[in-house]
Amino acid sequence: MQPSRMPDATPYRLTIPPRAEFVATARLFAATVARVFEVQDTTVEDLKLATSELVSLAILNGNDAPIVITITPGHPMTLSVGPLGVPSRSPATPSVAPLDVVHAVFSDVSVVADAVTITFGLEPTA
Repeated sequence: MQPSRMPDATPYRLTIPPRAEFVATARLFAATVARVFEVQDTTVEDLKLATSELVSLAILNGNDAPIVITITPGHPMTLSVGPLGVPSRSPATPSVAPLDVVHAVFSDVSVVADAVTITFGLEPTA
């Protein structure tokens, strides 16, 4: 997109109930917003994975509050998911820490209060 045609940099928000059937909706939301800003396909796929992981974590933690997914355009862009809730149970022998997958695909991941924020570059598609 031409810079003059770029969409507004206002944050995009989706609020979903903490139920498994809404994980796909959250994933599609993240992908759609990223594609509007012409984020590279590989990064879009990583965002979809991270969104699925974070929303699933909030659901598994027994979170009863609506889950808010926010994407803030800019240079860089951010994806924030929360509240994640407090774990209602801990597996006896976890094979993967809750944020390991997210850290594997994004290097800039922060946890503030009860939300996770991922910062990623805006690499336009060719």
